[in-house]
Amino acid sequence: LQEALRVSPQYYEGWAALGESYAQMYLNTMDERYVAKASDAYAAAVKLHPRDAGVWLDWAQILAESGRLCRDEKQLRLSVEKCARAATIDPDDPMIVAQWVESLSSLGTLTSRLDLLIEAENKILKATDLYPDDPDLWLAYGLCLSAFGDYYEDSEYHEMAIEKLQWGLSIDRTSAEHWHALGTVHCSFATLLNDPDLLERAGRFFTRASDLKPSYPALLFDRAKWAMQLSRYSDDFVSIEKAVLDFESLLQGYKESILHHPEWLFEYATSLECLGDFTMDESHYQRAIEIFSHVLLIHPDFPSIYQHIAVCYLETGHLVFETEYYKKAIHFFRLAARQNEEEDQIWIDWGMCLIYLAQHTADLDFRDQLYWDAEQKISKAGQLGNPYAYYHLACIYSILSRTDEAMAFIYKALAARCLPPLEEISQDEWLENLRVTDAFSQFFATLTEKMQKTREE
Repeated sequence: LQEALRVSPQYYEGWAALGESYAQMYLNTMDERYVAKASDAYAAAVKLHPRDAGVWLDWAQILAESGRLCRDEKQLRLSVEKCARAATIDPDDPMIVAQWVESLSSLGTLTSRLDLLIEAENKILKATDLYPDDPDLWLAYGLCLSAFGDYYEDSEYHEMAIEKLQWGLSIDRTSAEHWHALGTVHCSFATLLNDPDLLERAGRFFTRASDLKPSYPALLFDRAKWAMQLSRYSDDFVSIEKAVLDFESLLQGYKESILHHPEWLFEYATSLECLGDFTMDESHYQRAIEIFSHVLLIHPDFPSIYQHIAVCYLETGHLVFETEYYKKAIHFFRLAARQNEEEDQIWIDWGMCLIYLAQHTADLDFRDQLYWDAEQKISKAGQLGNPYAYYHLACIYSILSRTDEAMAFIYKALAARCLPPLEEISQDEWLENLRVTDAFSQFFATLTEKMQKTREE
């Protein structure tokens, strides 16, 4: 194609075909350089033949895919513009409407703009009435409803989305896009309802999509994320192993695209962190820290990354009993708080880390300072609405032999339904000073009796 265009620069069909070739190369590699090359080719094509709706549509499709995968608002806006241009040429083409709806839905989700979702819904309602046998329209309809579900956090929209996608599959069961969309919608549905059964169903859909298009890295990435999500919900070691293997396969097979997709590295590191939680092997946390560090080189302000690094250092400190890891964790908790000071879990984990460091510190003055600092951090989490702060504050006050205050926060934790299981409370070393008090003994006996009656009933 390049040779043909060198011979004849005005060869319109050659530019359109070159754009399509680059677009397919992007879908098979997720290398963003091909999106730029495709756009240049399509731009040359429409300059020569501005009334070809098909080229405008092809251009819109690749911009939408890149914008969705990279969460790029500019690319999605450009996609919407190309769809609008295509529609002025051929307003009756259902494929144009389908892509327009998908692009508007993705842009509305990314920007939290309800007006864009409503615009997409109005377009798809009219189109499905006119062309009820077009599977692409039902795919777009399902994605639009799923976007409403994410916006409102309403599972009913996800149920309706699944219905539309299944209708589209009844027309064409060979569409990898429909199977993939069913997987992603089920993941969102499962998150809202905290339902591992829905997650297991999502896995079957992702597998079917990957079987139909095995060379699409976007499908492999989503399947790996699904496996990691399932392991968290069901405490399943096999799923986290599968996620790690899928991420490693993705990174090994598409090395040229890694710089354009730091989220691949981030999710891989997160899966290693989860694997460490299962195996209690510090090597997994160390490897996760190494991968997170690579992400920082590509994207120094990647969301939540400092928090994850801090937690990995904290967990490593527990395993190897070296204070240096707690100190490194504190450094990264500080960076995490600067990145997102409204994230209550950062303050909880930071406070816990300070307590662990205090218990490994011989200097009494420094130890007291660490406990005071831990109290401030955990109190901050409580101010941000984290109810588990009550129990952790009770632990600090117990350690400091301030047992009246500790008991008060135990009752607050009970009222907030944030107490750990009774067995854990009875063995928590941090509550040792509190457990010897009459107040706690009476509290624990009463709570145990109530729990026993509840089980009997």
